[in-house]
Amino acid sequence: MTLVSGRSQLIFDGEYELSAKGQQKAGQRTIAFNIPNSLELPPDPAKVRTLATSFPGTLISLRFYLDPTNLQQASEYAVKSSQPRRAQG
Repeated sequence: MTLVSGRSQLIFDGEYELSAKGQQKAGQRTIAFNIPNSLELPPDPAKVRTLATSFPGTLISLRFYLDPTNLQQASEYAVKSSQPRRAQG
C-alpha cells in the first residue's frame, strides 16, 4: 500500500510492522519505518519519501488478491439474487 499526502509518500510493503512497544496508551501502535521502530530515529528513505511537488489531498493506492473461484461464485450469486421471483399460485 502506498499513501501520498502533500509532499509525503509512505510505502507500506510489509518490511516494517506496526508495534505497540514503548507506547503510552493501550492499543496505540506505531510504524516508524526503521528497524527498531523508533520515532527518535530517521525512517528508511526508501519507504518514506519527500516528493518534488505537493499533492493537494490524500491518495491511497493498494493491491489485493481476488480469488477467481470466489469472484465467480459471488458473480453467480449476484445474478441469481437480481432475477425477479415468479408468482406462485
